[in-house]
Amino acid sequence: MRRTAIQVTRRVTGRIAGVVPLWALHRLIPRTFIGVFYHLVSETAPPHVKHLYPHRSIEDFESDLRFFKERYRLLSYRDLVAELRTGQQGRTPGIFLSFDDGFAECLTNVAPLLLRYEVPCTFFLTTNFIDNRAMYYRNKVSLCIERVLGAGQGERKLLLAELNRAFSLSLESEQTFAAWIKGLIDEDRIAEICELLGVDVAGYLTSHRPYLSREQIKTLIGQGFTIGAHSQRHQKLIHLDKAGIEQEIAGSCAIIQDLTGADEVPFSFPNSAFGLDRDLLARIRDKHREVGLLFDTKDLNLDREFIINRIWAEAPKFSPDGRSPMAAILRRAYQGYLTGALLRGGGSMLDRQNDANEASL
Repeated sequence: MRRTAIQVTRRVTGRIAGVVPLWALHRLIPRTFIGVFYHLVSETAPPHVKHLYPHRSIEDFESDLRFFKERYRLLSYRDLVAELRTGQQGRTPGIFLSFDDGFAECLTNVAPLLLRYEVPCTFFLTTNFIDNRAMYYRNKVSLCIERVLGAGQGERKLLLAELNRAFSLSLESEQTFAAWIKGLIDEDRIAEICELLGVDVAGYLTSHRPYLSREQIKTLIGQGFTIGAHSQRHQKLIHLDKAGIEQEIAGSCAIIQDLTGADEVPFSFPNSAFGLDRDLLARIRDKHREVGLLFDTKDLNLDREFIINRIWAEAPKFSPDGRSPMAAILRRAYQGYLTGALLRGGGSMLDRQNDANEASL
């Protein structure tokens, strides 16, 4: 019964979000600003990202920027903080644009377009990866999948047999291998798999330089962009104890502060803030004054006043004519919010959320 109710509600909210103009959705679910975030803009996905999630092409990202420029106020991190502190807002929502993970393409592919269209942006960096000193474990996972897929049929069978023997598995194909390794979070186990498959992580970091260097970061700062923190190791914080959570947040913000000289450093949660004690997060911010606003990944949902949710912008094209899918991505976020609100209590829930939004902003 519950599943049927969810399906019916999604169909209803999908029709609403599909036909109601965006400006009307903005009025129905008012937000002073809308956070939007990306990871990678590139013509082709590099091997360390290829098997993880979609990316935006340069052409599509430029289309997104035109869409934002024509329809919204464009907010830097400083603008966002000022609007939150003063409560000042306009009839049109602002757009706060950001990138997570700190890939080198942020400088080579993203920054030139942002400068051309005069769009402010915040780049959230995982500090252990700066200067390509280490690699995110999920980027290693993508390299492992690429290794297996790129092997010939005979070699692939041998690799799968060796994996099955070493880890007591029964992998039958590259698809079952990909599904298995994507579910791993044990970094030591992933390192063992890299070694077994002959994936040279250190060599890849040296030859491909997937992450931003300090010099590249300084270039972005000189171009007027904001640099934020995205933890030290990009671990799921829910798996850490309180001290570990504090270290990942405050430690990474301190490193970015040393690099940028900023009074405060915004922080985006690796993966999400799911399950984290909001009072603990508030105490961390009170204790470490360099920690600025915190950014999560829950679309249009509201949270504590110091946590800003964002919409993930990387998605396949929704239409074959080459137009930006950004309108559809925004509509999908509104649909998700409407679905959740109706399932949790109907129109009264919308009213309470809107009242809370007005009070906090």
